Amino acid sequence: MITVPSVTVGIPFRNAESTLPEAIASVFAQEHEDWELVLVDDGSTDRSGQLAGQVRDPRVFVINDGRQLGLSARLNQIAAQARGKYLARMDADDLMSPERLGTQLRWLLKNDDVDVLATGAYVMDEARRVWGATGLGALDLTPRLAVRGPRILHPSVMARTVWFRNNPYDSAFWRSEDRELWCRTCDTSRFARVPEPLMFYRVPLRLDVGNYRCGSMFERKIARRYGFARLGRAETLVLIAQSYFKQCLSEAAVAAGQDAWLIRRRYPAVSPALLQEGADRLHRVISTPVPGLGEMPARDHGPLPA
Repeated sequence: MITVPSVTVGIPFRNAESTLPEAIASVFAQEHEDWELVLVDDGSTDRSGQLAGQVRDPRVFVINDGRQLGLSARLNQIAAQARGKYLARMDADDLMSPERLGTQLRWLLKNDDVDVLATGAYVMDEARRVWGATGLGALDLTPRLAVRGPRILHPSVMARTVWFRNNPYDSAFWRSEDRELWCRTCDTSRFARVPEPLMFYRVPLRLDVGNYRCGSMFERKIARRYGFARLGRAETLVLIAQSYFKQCLSEAAVAAGQDAWLIRRRYPAVSPALLQEGADRLHRVISTPVPGLGEMPARDHGPLPA
């Protein structure tokens, strides 16, 4: 008899060998165990695909076709392949708190008018040191706010699989594909957020200027596509100008060696109680063995960079 899981976790990845095993471990650490994991290799040239293929569990499926199609195409592929009624997004460099899947599933079952459900997250650096938080407030996404914000943490999102199939990602957006999707669907879909940190979101304390510049370009493309109708011409032009200003400010901060300071300003500090809770949850995740991969290696948790 073929059993259908309640939720599919989809992780697309490319050249993520340093973080993928931990991301997988966080799935195995879930208190809700009725899941399947779909791992999609988008043309990796490192050992990522090999590591994914070493996992020994019938709930884990690996797609490795040797091609590089881009994130949007891979996310649509995951939705097409998913067997679960619900589909949970995740990135290969982030971690899920053990309570994530169960909490989101219970929320969606109690609130069947919610289409897309995000969560808050702990913010951590490359060495898994938690230094901030994001998304700890409620979410009421109107068409106007979708263009301006607030930010929805993409890898924290869960929705019914049929929703993702009916609302595919636009392959023309190979960055900010999530925000384009939220703007396109918020007229007909309801978005909500669990206002507690159920993810560990990795944010390096140094800024990649090229990536930031590319992301800013697509943010402006979204503003031009949706802003004029929802915000009006004047407000949309101001929004675009602000994007250019932020980009220039970020590049200047990198040149001055102040990018860590600038990044810290984007996320609120974590209270000692929340920090301890996050440390306990993180320990449970990285202590979880993955069949075929074993336990995660320890890392240096020295002081955070200034």
